[in-house]
Amino acid sequence: RSSQDGGLARFETGRNGRKGRAPPLSGDAAAETMKPNAQHETAIADRAIAVRIEGDGRPVVLLHGLGADSGQVVAALPAPVGYRCLYPDMPGHGRTPPTTAGFQHFADLVRALMDRRGIARAVLGGISMGAALSLRIALDAPERIAGLILIVAVYVAIKAVTAL
Repeated sequence: RSSQDGGLARFETGRNGRKGRAPPLSGDAAAETMKPNAQHETAIADRAIAVRIEGDGRPVVLLHGLGADSGQVVAALPAPVGYRCLYPDMPGHGRTPPTTAGFQHFADLVRALMDRRGIARAVLGGISMGAALSLRIALDAPERIAGLILIVAVYVAIKAVTAL
């Protein structure tokens, strides 16, 4: 691994299974080099986040549940025509290394991923933990949200009931 990319190698795997070193991403170039129907690693601060990208068009960020990975949301919510869906693996899930940070850190990483990919506003959604993260982000930064897709946001429902 080179010291130029902070020790974080970026690999891209397309449907043909070919792997290769992707160029470093910065600013608008990040959005331009994002290939649909491929898996990417995006460096955010000192962390590499694995992201699957499907389709082309308006941005949608879809988040998996606890213990799952991006494959859960890809299967449940495939990218519709006219939308570019980003399916990140949250830390400790799928191809993203673990962290000791908590829930708010996950929400901050999603916003940082949006920033890194040049996405000012997107539809956000998820399943279970992913739905709860989407709600957290919507409360923290409502100007970034074009819409919400919430599936079984159990954690949020339990917290709301215990707060009564």
